[in-house]
Amino acid sequence: MELYNMKSNNKKYTIFVLLALVFWNPISYSLVYSGVSGGGLEIIQIFYWTIFLVGLLTVFLIQKNLLNETARNMILTTAISGLLFSVMVIGDRAAGLMMRKDPETRVKAEGLIFEPNIKAVYHTFEFDFDANVNSLGFRGEEINIDKGDMYRILCLGDSFTYGWGVNIDDSWPKKLETYLRTNGMENVEVLNLGQGGGYTKQ
Repeated sequence: MELYNMKSNNKKYTIFVLLALVFWNPISYSLVYSGVSGGGLEIIQIFYWTIFLVGLLTVFLIQKNLLNETARNMILTTAISGLLFSVMVIGDRAAGLMMRKDPETRVKAEGLIFEPNIKAVYHTFEFDFDANVNSLGFRGEEINIDKGDMYRILCLGDSFTYGWGVNIDDSWPKKLETYLRTNGMENVEVLNLGQGGGYTKQ
């Protein structure tokens, strides 16, 4: 009876490890990171290979009954955590695909970054500021599409560029514009295309 229970438990551990390896293997790495470029991908690829090979070794050790109950329970917890994480990633990807819009349609309907012509008032215990979005969909005053003989500097970035917590005049793009204009470059515009939470891929 005890031998039967041990085999049954080993089967349970093996099933969960193998299910986790369905998501954590070199093929899933290729699917998840296809079309992604940048540094650090080699490390992630090695990570996926390592998990896959360690997982196969773990299944072998479980089948040979070479792991004690504590080790098997730790493996079970790790496998279930990996499965849950994978399910959340898949759910996030599915939601993203359903909500994705054509970029051109999005710009026309929502503006370059934000919904055009809105004003947001933020009032918290830390700060109190207004954010006006122009008709093109980014923070700042209205500008002409035709810049004429003006030099135009576009500032891309995250909340630091956007000026989270401060009025537009205290954001660094506006400070840069003020500095340039007071130092002999009156024909320059500095546009704030910052977005809270923005990152390089965007």
